[in-house]
Amino acid sequence: MTLKSNRVGKNCKNIHVEVDKSSYSNPNEYAITHLEWTANVNFQTCSIFANAKYIKLGEKSIDEIRFDSSSSLVIHSITNGESYSMTYSLSNSDPLKPHLGRCLRISI
Repeated sequence: MTLKSNRVGKNCKNIHVEVDKSSYSNPNEYAITHLEWTANVNFQTCSIFANAKYIKLGEKSIDEIRFDSSSSLVIHSITNGESYSMTYSLSNSDPLKPHLGRCLRISI
């Protein structure tokens, strides 16, 4: 099975988002204007192999983008639009708040 999604946001330059204490992301510093992804789902092994392409829009200069991720996410690589490897890290799950998953930090 292959899944594809492409969503375009409008008026992204003036977005202000309230701080969500259950999220690791930093949405007040940038906006994701496009998400394009493909996924192969293997029901026999209960696994998903996916590629996601994000396009960010932001007027601020930032050092990293943070995403919420599941505790079981395995990342093989992260590249920029020119296929260069990007530095990233996944935090450990907080044992007191396992429902929050982990923070994925990608250096810009």
